[in-house]
Amino acid sequence: GESISPALPKRSYPLVAGQDVKLSNATAA
Repeated sequence: GESISPALPKRSYPLVAGQDVKLSNATAA
């Protein structure tokens, strides 16, 4: 998620980066 949308809130990552949801979860955690 961070590699795709670093400027967006962590909670928004899964919404905009559904394909990177696994990475987003790891980053948000």
